[in-house]
Amino acid sequence: ADVVRKKGEDFSNRVFTNTAKLCQQGSMFAPIANFATSLAPLRWGLQKAIGMEAARYLPQFRNRTLRKILKDREQPHAAREVVFFLGCFANYNDPEGEGLAVIDVLEHNDIKVILPEFRCCGIARISSGAQDKILDDITYNLSRLAAYTERGIPILFSEPSCALAVKCEYPRIIASEMAEKVADNCSDIHQYLMDLHNQGELKTDFNRIDMTVGYHAPCHLKTLGVTSEPVDLMQLIPGVEVEKYSDKCCGMGGTYGLKSQNYDLSMKIGQRLFDEISSSAAEQIVTGCGACSMQIHQGTMKESIHPIKLLAMAYLKETITDKAI
Repeated sequence: ADVVRKKGEDFSNRVFTNTAKLCQQGSMFAPIANFATSLAPLRWGLQKAIGMEAARYLPQFRNRTLRKILKDREQPHAAREVVFFLGCFANYNDPEGEGLAVIDVLEHNDIKVILPEFRCCGIARISSGAQDKILDDITYNLSRLAAYTERGIPILFSEPSCALAVKCEYPRIIASEMAEKVADNCSDIHQYLMDLHNQGELKTDFNRIDMTVGYHAPCHLKTLGVTSEPVDLMQLIPGVEVEKYSDKCCGMGGTYGLKSQNYDLSMKIGQRLFDEISSSAAEQIVTGCGACSMQIHQGTMKESIHPIKLLAMAYLKETITDKAI
């Protein structure tokens, strides 16, 4: 942060870390954006202009975001309520996977999901040292989150990077009692659901899924102290066997792995994980982080789904191909 204050933020960092704007525009013009970014000349041009690695796999943008999907959906009447802090990846890239799965699982458990309009959590800009550039966004998010916290409504995250921003970075940047209270009221969704299960309040009317899944634990999720919960949840589903991959970083590092100057090292860091996945007998790869899923695809050409998607499938009797990402 001190370096950025003294020398300013370079152009490529401004582009890479403006996650929400990039996703909004990509989603708005999804067919064009998806086609354009598949063209080798454009990728080469982006590498020359902003330093984005031409070989980097980019997830498809979806024009029909989660907010659009839910626009006319009737909410259930429920005594229990939660706030869902919707991440960019779930809304713009995987709305029918991660995004809708969160809603389906919570509503299946008679929980009303409140989906307020938050601004981007800002984790990319915070990580690049440009936190001063998004103080307005942080303050805005905290004020909205504080209102729900005061009402005793839990705040849930399906994207660990967003949770890390609000729970760990916001109280550091905005040292206030409000920021601490909000942080204490935030939970990763796996944690929240396992707490319900331990209290005997999670529905376990899962349909059987005979499948071996390979699970990669995201670094940001481990930083939040969430370790066994995703696996424990998946193992509640009859027929599901979970193969846990070794505790290694995928190498993506948020926007780090997007840059051409970091690409080779990024892939080298993830190679052990890629080898493990490639030799695995798992029929489906599972991870709870959008950036990790991008990197896993880059290194193995295999698609991954969010753990909550697996729960939604079991509740709703879907198959992987019903809503494949």
